Amino acid sequence: MTQTVLGSLKDFATQPMIQVTAGGKRILVINQGFQFFAIDDTCTHQGCSLSAGVYEGETVRCACHGSVFRVRTGEVVRGPALKPEISYPVTFDNGNLFVDM
Repeated sequence: MTQTVLGSLKDFATQPMIQVTAGGKRILVINQGFQFFAIDDTCTHQGCSLSAGVYEGETVRCACHGSVFRVRTGEVVRGPALKPEISYPVTFDNGNLFVDM
């Protein structure tokens, strides 16, 4: 795994979800009460951006067809998606947020 910097922690502190590009992939970073999680931003159903969706507690709902994914694990909670999102470990150090890819 490679540790990739996502940006300054302060950039993520005020937003519940932010889409970033890391390692050539679109990643959705979710701020759940200053616990940060990262999953692929591309819905496994038909490729829509999850960052355009709705963050609801511990899940994110795709705006295109309503698939729901657990933000901690990427697990499908409700389809039509069948495949989970890839989830990435997130850490922070010296004011920066990192993802392991």
